[in-house]
Amino acid sequence: MWCLNEWGIQVQKRLDEIYFKQRQLARKLEKFNSYTEKEKKLMGIRGKRRKAYEISSKEQNVVFSILKEMERETGIVKKTEIINELATKRKTPKEETERILTQLLREGKIYEPREGYLKIT
Repeated sequence: MWCLNEWGIQVQKRLDEIYFKQRQLARKLEKFNSYTEKEKKLMGIRGKRRKAYEISSKEQNVVFSILKEMERETGIVKKTEIINELATKRKTPKEETERILTQLLREGKIYEPREGYLKIT
């Protein structure tokens, strides 16, 4: 039997929350298991489509290596120069290159010492 003090009430509330979440997850698992194989395959395809929009590490490595080459020559690289370089050499669309550069900036692999210029960390 629980002691009905403040601490006991808080513990009981937390146990109720955990029990509720456990029941919720059990219902979701039951629902998932009730899907047919065809529905599960369709769900997998949808997941793969979402991943297609993500930037692959191969694309990042290409941009990173070209940036590294250009940085060796000049020490600092203009953002427009690398975009134009990739557009001419690799036929990469400018929007795609900008997206990859933004991803590299977010991950901390490169940084902008000044606006419009890039440098490797």
